[in-house]
Amino acid sequence: MEIPYSSIANSKPRHMKREWFKRGPIRFWQSLIFAVLTTLAFLFSGRFVYGLIPSPQFANMTSELIFFVIASLLFIVLMKNSIRSVLPFRKPKGAGIGGIFVLLISFFLAAQAISMVTLWLFPNQTISASEDISTSMLSGGSVLLMLISTTLAPAVTEEILHRGVIFRGLKNSFRSRPLIMALTGILFGVFHISPVRWSMPILMGVIAAWIMLETDNIFYTMLLHFLYNFLLIGASLLARQAISVNTAAQLLKNYHISAGTVGVTLVFYGLPVPILIYTGCWLIRRSESVIKPGFVVRGKERKTLLQIIVPTVIILFVGLMLIFTDAVIG
Repeated sequence: MEIPYSSIANSKPRHMKREWFKRGPIRFWQSLIFAVLTTLAFLFSGRFVYGLIPSPQFANMTSELIFFVIASLLFIVLMKNSIRSVLPFRKPKGAGIGGIFVLLISFFLAAQAISMVTLWLFPNQTISASEDISTSMLSGGSVLLMLISTTLAPAVTEEILHRGVIFRGLKNSFRSRPLIMALTGILFGVFHISPVRWSMPILMGVIAAWIMLETDNIFYTMLLHFLYNFLLIGASLLARQAISVNTAAQLLKNYHISAGTVGVTLVFYGLPVPILIYTGCWLIRRSESVIKPGFVVRGKERKTLLQIIVPTVIILFVGLMLIFTDAVIG
């Protein structure tokens, strides 16, 4: 007796079970769940790890090593992915390293402008966050160990999680480059917990995602992350020699920041940022391209100019408006 095909078209073989956990190319939802679980484990295991390891720096590095590096490697292997493909690491090129240093300058300038804006808008939260960071960062121990734990260690461990597992999940799930860059930036910002500290991590996450899309080399993002951390920690150490954390916080509380001050800071520090970011990205793209692109890509002159001019004009307009408003009200 023949069985009509229509009667079995939508059926499945007997004893066939649905495979809920499929191993293969890492998808975004898988990397997101993994990142949330590992981050929560890192945050809530801190007291236990600090109880076992007296040194705060060693304790923090141990937690990062366990939950961001070892856990990420195990996840990659469990998903039957190649570690080399998820964490591509190759010898950098001179122009690419030059581009990283140009981006570092742009990040430093952007950080000054953003810090002034957040201090103006959210003074109490910004001062509290700065005190917490300074206290945890500069609490005892050797200077060398502190530098390693706050500059090199995060640059390696956080990049493995964010530009490794999370980025690979995004790249395997979405085709839109702007979407991948935006989600990478947002997730990297949220990872830093305090909302007043989200701005720079978001910017760094967006640029780091672009670097990964262009070069597929995690060395560049690790180098940028390390140099930026080192620059900030170095500035904190120099400030520590001149003034204590408590005194600095008290000065900030007593210091009145006007809209005009914020406007001047935006104009002075912010205006060079768009052209510096474009220049740094151009150097990185040029280092990885077989056909070396010109500074202004032929056929894309209008798009290139808009990428530089639009954010520059916005920064200038906001800065001048704040200066004008403060002058009128004052």
